[in-house]
Amino acid sequence: MGVVLLVRHGQASFGSADYDCLSPLGVRQAQSLGAALRTSGFAPDIVISGSLRRQASTAEEVVRSAGWPEPVRLDPDWNEFDHLGLMGIGDAAAHRDGAAFQGALDRALHGWTAGEYDPIAETFDDFSGRATRGFDTVVTRLRPGGNALVVSSAGVISRIATTLLGGSPEQWIRLQRVSVNAGCSRVTVGRAGANLVSFNEQGHLGEALRTYR
Repeated sequence: MGVVLLVRHGQASFGSADYDCLSPLGVRQAQSLGAALRTSGFAPDIVISGSLRRQASTAEEVVRSAGWPEPVRLDPDWNEFDHLGLMGIGDAAAHRDGAAFQGALDRALHGWTAGEYDPIAETFDDFSGRATRGFDTVVTRLRPGGNALVVSSAGVISRIATTLLGGSPEQWIRLQRVSVNAGCSRVTVGRAGANLVSFNEQGHLGEALRTYR
């Protein structure tokens, strides 16, 4: 069977004016993952990343640390939803407190998934369809028994995982809440279709590198 490894980007610069870049810790997380994958023998035929800087930078660090020759291909279908737009926030620096930010985000996500309001251009159904399209594109391009590595974000990866599990929007909210930076989710692809076999693997990080935001 083929394997699609879904990787959340490393820690971004939460609380700064420029959120969409890796923090120094985020770089180390990506490098740790790359080293672990090199040791494990995992070799992808395809490496894809969303086009956001924190995603593409993570992919580049993973590839460099793993010693893979494959170029990183960018696909905006793997981009995260606009969480700041959803919350009506123009500057992430306004929410430096992680607990307060998470509470505000959860409230916004419940309203978004319920269709109670649409403060951003992309609806929840549009976002879900985009995530599915990105995943289907990778599966279509994957040769039999081949491997792919995709770097994306918590919302997209959790949406794919929830869809594969037949779960609800509430489950999606809960899964992305516990997603760690540079965590991995593993999907096998074969005659029976795509199946989620693990979610949010993080053994390559250890306590010193484990972050949720």
